[in-house]
Amino acid sequence: MKKIITVLPLIALVACGGGGGGGGGGGGGGTTPPPPSSFGNSIPPTTGLGDVENFFPTTLGSSWNYFGTATSSQTTEPVYFLDSVTVTGTKSVAVAGQTVTATVFQESNPSGNGVSTAEYYLKNAGGVAYLGTSDVTDTVTPQIVPYILALFPVAVGTVAKFQKTGLNLGLDLDGDGINETVNVSVTNTVDSFPSLAIGIGTFSRTVKGTESISGSVILSKTKTNVAFSGSSSRWSASGIGVLKTTQTATALAGTTTATLTADMEARGYVVSDGVTMVAHGLSLPFPVASGLAPASGDPSYNAGAPGIASDGNNFLVVSGTSSPTAMGPILAKLIDAQGKLITTFGLAVGDRPVAAFDGTNYWVVFSNDLTSGPGCFAQRVTPSGTILDASPIVISSTSSCVSHQKIAFGASNGLIVFPRGNAGTFRSDMYGTLVDLAGTVQVPEFPIAVDGNNHGSPVVAFDGTNYLVVWQQVDPTIVSGDNNLIYAARVSQAGVVLDASPIAISTGLLGQENPSVAFDGNNYLISWTDLRPKLREIYGARVSPAGTLLDGTPANSGFLISPAASGASAFDSPYVTYTGSEFLVAWDVQTGPVEGICAARVSTAGTLPSGAGLQIVVSGAPPTSTGSVYLFPSMASGKSATVLVWLDNATAVGAQKGLLGVSVAAF
Repeated sequence: MKKIITVLPLIALVACGGGGGGGGGGGGGGTTPPPPSSFGNSIPPTTGLGDVENFFPTTLGSSWNYFGTATSSQTTEPVYFLDSVTVTGTKSVAVAGQTVTATVFQESNPSGNGVSTAEYYLKNAGGVAYLGTSDVTDTVTPQIVPYILALFPVAVGTVAKFQKTGLNLGLDLDGDGINETVNVSVTNTVDSFPSLAIGIGTFSRTVKGTESISGSVILSKTKTNVAFSGSSSRWSASGIGVLKTTQTATALAGTTTATLTADMEARGYVVSDGVTMVAHGLSLPFPVASGLAPASGDPSYNAGAPGIASDGNNFLVVSGTSSPTAMGPILAKLIDAQGKLITTFGLAVGDRPVAAFDGTNYWVVFSNDLTSGPGCFAQRVTPSGTILDASPIVISSTSSCVSHQKIAFGASNGLIVFPRGNAGTFRSDMYGTLVDLAGTVQVPEFPIAVDGNNHGSPVVAFDGTNYLVVWQQVDPTIVSGDNNLIYAARVSQAGVVLDASPIAISTGLLGQENPSVAFDGNNYLISWTDLRPKLREIYGARVSPAGTLLDGTPANSGFLISPAASGASAFDSPYVTYTGSEFLVAWDVQTGPVEGICAARVSTAGTLPSGAGLQIVVSGAPPTSTGSVYLFPSMASGKSATVLVWLDNATAVGAQKGLLGVSVAAF
């Protein structure tokens, strides 16, 4: 239901500045204006058509997750926060001389202050009414409830309009030992039935309602009024509930007018479809691993990027570990689609592991060049967490494999890709190794791209017939700007490179880097960090199994997924996965208005279902207490959900690095 505006934040503004304001008003002096015509200050009638479009779900267990922004004219920086609202049950509530059964909506973080509060609502055949809150510090709301928020059938118009005068504020603001009084006017309207576009999608029909509150606090010492006002709008979708809220509150604080605003957008929700609870979008973040390595400013090592794969039901998450003096064993955790831990175990000593599933077992591929020089190794793990290879499989004894998506499996084998140093050119060529499902190297290291350029950050995906290997390479002929370009090549399951010359994906002169790739059953989507506007933005382009670039030309390829806002940098590590119905692209943002992990949906047609620039905030801002930066999002999709994990790269002395994650259900 998500009612976020109350008299309380308005009164808090008044309390900041004490007196001021003009004369008039009631309760402590002056003349009280006559009340307007009053209605809606009650519960809805017990008869009616009911909530036939289910704009206001009240099913037990329903929940909504939000990303919020709170600002104040009295501070310089906004507050960003994650919030959740859950239907937890019912409660008998005494209102207007009677006892009614209310639905309890428990909110985790009202407007960013971190205090969990319950809100009480009545929904019957006639409409919806607000019955109050569990917040004992709010002394005014109990004196003005109940009041109606919507009547059924929902129609445009005013549903409540009333005034309460001479209420006991319950606070002594002017220090004379007498509680102040307050006058309050409330108007609730149903405004329209607009479409709504937010990060998680576009909703063709919502109901927009607005609640307006105004009034004044009458100071008993000076008999003066301090005016306040506020307005809150909410957009509710049929069968979903509240997807967006905006609120503004103003009051005279001393000699200046103070303003509070709070905006929230849904990141995900779980509601009933009439039979079962159905999840859509993002869960709240959950801890995946802690104590991986001592805090440091170097995110690439100790612990580096996490790896993740799915067997269809559960997920294997892997991460490097270290102590202050030595690299540790790779940490492996099996979790379910909601992040619940199944088992934890350790693998060989190594760093920057990635994971993949071959249809029967997991593979974990890693390097350990920090301890024994260059090399690429693998261990297989069963879906129950049994390690099949006590001694790691040697993929390469000469080359490190340090990319984010360096392994993919086909029908009968897997391809592992990595750069290999060339002593003759002093650059890195692109190589691959084929492995069979029994854990044997099937085709040893073979060249994929050996053309005198410097190759790095390879990624690979499989289309049912062939592999597509994508990498960034340095073009030594480009002397201005960033000279990283994105190329690709198709490789057969026999290890044959099918393209005589690499396929140019993105070759703009200002640079592009950090590619990622996934296949949807028809085409590949490649995403990367692009510098064409001299800002780091996220771009994507589709490529057919035949190797044809489907979006643009190499010199100006792809489509914009995430533009960099003013002062922001979509910094690094885009990662794309196919969820079963669409692509999901995630990336990290280190500086800007919204820091942390963000994501966007991309359709198989190469369009953005939520609209350009409407990103989904995945993580919220990292904690300042640990000096954390959120980096290296990694994803895998199972049958029922996608799990996205990332590195919590703590930098404060004494802190430890860890992993966090979210579950992502189909949108």
